Amino acid sequence: MSVLSICIPTYNRREIAYRCALNALRSKNKNIEVVICDNGSNDGTYEKLSTITDNRLRLFQNAENMGGAYNFRRVLKESKSKFAMLLSDEDILLHGQLDELIACISNNKNISAVLTTGLLDISLLREKTNTYTLHSQGFSAYVVAFQFNYLSGMVYNTKLMDYEIEQCTLYPSVSIAHQLALKGNIIKSDIATFAFSRDNPGNPFYTDNGKMHSNIYEAAYDNTSLKKEIIYAYFEPSARLTQFKTEVQRAMKHGFNECEMGILISDRYYTFINYFAVFFSNYTDFFEKQLKHNVEHYNELLNSGRALKRYMHKAIRETSDFIIDITGKEFWQTIKECLIALVNQVDNVEKFLDKLDVVDRTVAVQLIARVRPSINQLSEHFQR
Repeated sequence: MSVLSICIPTYNRREIAYRCALNALRSKNKNIEVVICDNGSNDGTYEKLSTITDNRLRLFQNAENMGGAYNFRRVLKESKSKFAMLLSDEDILLHGQLDELIACISNNKNISAVLTTGLLDISLLREKTNTYTLHSQGFSAYVVAFQFNYLSGMVYNTKLMDYEIEQCTLYPSVSIAHQLALKGNIIKSDIATFAFSRDNPGNPFYTDNGKMHSNIYEAAYDNTSLKKEIIYAYFEPSARLTQFKTEVQRAMKHGFNECEMGILISDRYYTFINYFAVFFSNYTDFFEKQLKHNVEHYNELLNSGRALKRYMHKAIRETSDFIIDITGKEFWQTIKECLIALVNQVDNVEKFLDKLDVVDRTVAVQLIARVRPSINQLSEHFQR
């Protein structure tokens, strides 16, 4: 029996999935299998993959599209190994690193998951030291699991998994990591198990008319509106807030004390706000590059800059108000006021923190300091 299954969920990405499978099967390691589950594609994905003759490949297909969470669950359940690693079909498996990963798994007992990293540039691989830290079952492991969103590189102990995954989450893989943190130790590793494809910067993205774009920014630009339904989950804060709420409410069910919940909420809050600031900034950078070739879109850029500011306000308000509702702490009202002032480029935003006691002010200063660089970068676009 293999030690590790490389599990690849896919849908309507025939050439990308085929390339991903061939790359994974280049590995000479006999301790792996590659499991692919096609979610009812209608573009010939399953047929293309069926032409691969390597007996380490196990291929499955749903009769129809059953939704992302179901396909995640199915591809993991089909694993015959003790550990299964998720790999997004547009990413590149760094199979030379699999020996390190398998050694890490084999040398540690009571492991429920290993959370590995990815590289934007494969040339950086030589700089990696392949170190890892072990986090004990319970809160310590949960904190680490709370920090990971992207599915590639997540390695799960299949014997400990509960395959019921919330359908509402944008990242079902996160639900599994949270669950496993309570069942065993989690290893956080800088072993780079995958790299983002240079041929497809960002995630390939389909619009509702079937057109594929190399990344979400291109899809958004092509549709010239932040309000298009096809990009709703990426740009609309309410959609991401559903994920945020699910994760926080799940954590609250596990009996963590007030201090522990404060740590989890603060960390997730930073990740959520920082995500939007960086994402919106990257979108506008992409849009500006297109202006060099199409001056007619100048007004659209100005309008999108104003829209981004409104969306950033909304992200901060909705996230903060949710936390205020569940914690009853005015601390988060102060954080909300401070961050909105920061987006509005108000000088000396720290004055909003003067009402806090010494301990809360220290925490607030640290939180503001973490998110300030990305908000400042985004704010530059508001002035153009």
